[in-house]
Amino acid sequence: MFYNLIDLLQDVASKHKVTVPQVVLAWLRDRPNVDSIVLSARTKEQLHENIASYSLKLTKEDISQINDLTELEPIYPLWHRAMNSLDRASNAEKVYFDEYIKLMESKNRSAHS
Repeated sequence: MFYNLIDLLQDVASKHKVTVPQVVLAWLRDRPNVDSIVLSARTKEQLHENIASYSLKLTKEDISQINDLTELEPIYPLWHRAMNSLDRASNAEKVYFDEYIKLMESKNRSAHS
């Protein structure tokens, strides 16, 4: 999986004519419940590159591809809560539960194909 992710990030970066770290920062920035990102740089150039990532807007397809490759199966109690108390979830939790439900439906379709 790790090498597939690197290949995907390089493809997305090439498509947008940016660097892989810029793609990762743009993806992180748009994750649900991420309020801020702490940038760190060893050089002035790296700092400018990191800051420039804020002008990168990934496509829905880019985001979906990265999400599909990095999505982890939720562990208890998340799966239990998604199945039994979705109606009582907070707005922040609903984002993750919705993704969990999509992931499990996708896995069920794959298993029955």
